[in-house]
Amino acid sequence: MVKILGCILFIISSSMAGFYFSERLKSRLNFLKEFISFLKSLQIQLRYCNGDILQILPLCSDSKTLEPFIKNLSDKNKEYSSFAEIWKDSVIYISKSNCLTKSDINSMLEFGNILGTTDVAGQLNHIDLYIEIFNKAYENAREELKSKSKLYKTMGFFIGTTIALMIV
Repeated sequence: MVKILGCILFIISSSMAGFYFSERLKSRLNFLKEFISFLKSLQIQLRYCNGDILQILPLCSDSKTLEPFIKNLSDKNKEYSSFAEIWKDSVIYISKSNCLTKSDINSMLEFGNILGTTDVAGQLNHIDLYIEIFNKAYENAREELKSKSKLYKTMGFFIGTTIALMIV
């Protein structure tokens, strides 16, 4: 009886691990979609509003996914001397909870290093470039979700089943 219960627990726990890894892929995809929307909104705000970049950023997103990121940018304003340092701290803060790849994080850091340092036309061109970069990352994440999501779920179940069969 205990072996059967243990086998069922192995199957359930490994299946849950597969679902967890599948959800991580979805989380990354959702974040990238929201970040692209944020960049487009930032581009519009820069084009039509004159102001400091830290005043414009909170106007650019009402997404729950990016809310901690925007809030962290606003809160750290007094602690750091440059916008690039504030941006870096916020990217590191948000990357922990959204399953971003090193490539995503590096792209976000590079984006923040130049944001706010040039004239409006330069910033708009810079945002255009990074919209393209993040669109490619989004497409890659979508393909990865399509190809690996089902794999993670079924592999979790089959690994649990294999362990259960070895126990019995």
